[in-house]
Amino acid sequence: MNKKSLSRLAWLPSEVTQLEARIVELMREYITTAAQQGASRLTWIRMEIIQLDASITKTMKEHTDGLAWIESIADPFLRMIFRLRCIEGRSWGSVAFRIGGNTPDSVRMAHNRYLGIELDDDEDDYLRA
Repeated sequence: MNKKSLSRLAWLPSEVTQLEARIVELMREYITTAAQQGASRLTWIRMEIIQLDASITKTMKEHTDGLAWIESIADPFLRMIFRLRCIEGRSWGSVAFRIGGNTPDSVRMAHNRYLGIELDDDEDDYLRA
């Protein structure tokens, strides 16, 4: 598991919800179009629904894999850091507060050490927020 994959975990359920909403819109359009227009538009709608369904499957697998990876962390302290940060999308300050007895920097550094990341001061927002 890498930093980029972990940073996406909190957003994946929202992405699935949006994809599902788009499928519902397309299904409504399909019903309306079936009564009004030709087969070419219906084919296009069917193809988009198939693509969206494949995207949902891929996104759900990515989320499941990420959750399984976090749950495989043996150290409960680190597992809690990863759950709060990557699944719930909390800031480092919020992670430290929820765990108690830690600073935002200490939980961030524990997270980074586990991933084997050495950061410069200019590293991306995911690890600094």
